[in-house]
Parts: sequence; structure tokens; C-alpha cells
Amino acid sequence: MEPNKGFPPGTRYIPAPSLLFSSLLGEIASLAELKCTLRVLALAHLRRDKRLWVSQEELLADPVLRKGLSQEKVDARGTILQGLSAAVERGTLLLAHGPQGKAVFLVNDSPGRKAYASLQQGIPALPAEGPDGVESEGGQEHGAARPTIFALYEETIGPLAPILAQEL
Repeated sequence: MEPNKGFPPGTRYIPAPSLLFSSLLGEIASLAELKCTLRVLALAHLRRDKRLWVSQEELLADPVLRKGLSQEKVDARGTILQGLSAAVERGTLLLAHGPQGKAVFLVNDSPGRKAYASLQQGIPALPAEGPDGVESEGGQEHGAARPTIFALYEETIGPLAPILAQEL
């Protein structure tokens, strides 16, 4: 195995709940649970502008998870499902039925719980799936360009007056 050369300049960082690195890290005994939790955190963060959930289909097909959880003579699919199930049982992830009744996973934080409640009520609170957040071969993850404050204002409120533009 070739040693990692570290993180190159410009590497994006993904926030994670501090509890994950304290009490939960000591409690999680399953490597599959830890890897699945980290991957859902990462993908949910990268797609947060579009949706807060990650579908089970995406996770089962995810090349990062498949490579990280595959063992000789053992398909990664079963290991991924076990890791996701353990994370849901622990309460770090939420399992809901998203668009078309597909199983989707959300981070069990305030935004995730709100989205979970909406999904449970059948309210399409989150947009449909898109290509956002797909990892490239080089390990850099792409996300859609974030809109500026000016674009957000004009989308939600209306035309931006010059005096307001100076304030923003």
C-alpha cells in the first residue's frame, strides 16, 4: 500500500458534529457503521443546497463506500446495509421514505429532523435527486456553485435596489 501524501492545498473540509469525535467515537464499534455515518454526513453536506438526504441506492452504489467496506469474498452491499442499520439504531442517522417511496438517510440533526418530519408527512420538502455532489476520480468533490446573496435576494424578494445592494 502506497502511503498517502496528505491533503493538497485547496482541499475542501466537511463539517461533522463534535459528538461524533468524542462520545460516539468511543461507542461505535463497527467500522461499517462509522464509515457509513461519515459518508452520509459528507454527501448530505455536499448536497445541502439541493436536499438533505442520501438514498440507499446511492449509498449501495457509492464507489467510496464499496471500496472501503469490501472484503475478500464478501460483497460490500451487505456490509453497507449493516452499517446503515447500526447507525439508524444508534440514532445518528434517520431512515425515511423519500421520493417514489425509496429508502433515504438523513443526519439526525435539526435540519435533518425537519426534513424527516416533512418526508414522513408526504410533503416533498426537498427537491428531487440531481447530479450534485458526485465525487470525481481525483478525489475532489464537486458541488453546484452557491448563489450570491444578491441572487438569493432577487429570487425570494424581488429586484434589488441600489441602496440595498450597498447594505448587503
